[in-house]
Amino acid sequence: MSLNNNSNALVHPDISKHFNGTNLTAFESMISHILVGRGVDGYRTGLIPCPSPPNPSDPSPAATDWSSDTPSYAEWLRRDQWVRSTMALNITDIVELDINDKGTAQVLWNSI
Repeated sequence: MSLNNNSNALVHPDISKHFNGTNLTAFESMISHILVGRGVDGYRTGLIPCPSPPNPSDPSPAATDWSSDTPSYAEWLRRDQWVRSTMALNITDIVELDINDKGTAQVLWNSI
């Protein structure tokens, strides 16, 4: 597995599978399969908390695997964004459904 998995967010090709306000159970199952498969479901659930920003005088931390539970601050920001994008791109209308997509992946998930 690559240390720096820069894959694009995953979008289900069948729009009927996207969250539409009435299909939460099916949507949660689909999203869970995607995120667990990538080892990043902890960003959605909050089990992988955001680490503190590094001190600028500290050496750069070693890269961690994509599925690491202890990413660096920069890695956490990128991976959380990937999770948030994957969820957001599989929702029919974030604005109409009044879903908060301005925070973390966990914030987005908790607003569904």
